[in-house]
Amino acid sequence: MEKQCIPFNGGFLSGIRSYTMDIDNRRNRLYDLLIEHGIATDKEISLVTSINGFSEDTLNSILFSRTAYRDFNQYKEATNDNDD
Repeated sequence: MEKQCIPFNGGFLSGIRSYTMDIDNRRNRLYDLLIEHGIATDKEISLVTSINGFSEDTLNSILFSRTAYRDFNQYKEATNDNDD
């Protein structure tokens, strides 16, 4: 049986790569905002993420435990902060 080569143009896999980069960018930005706004220190974030994993949910949990806001959009609306 002869093998056929199927050309790859990015398609589905490039979409996954783009989606993964978006998640990474959001997660990293949320990490930075927690520090910039004085909500948590680098050591505090490192401790929590080493236990619960470095995810957007974990970072939002840190935000909630310190501010009672569920996510940064809610925090920004409540504090009239236009910083992204």
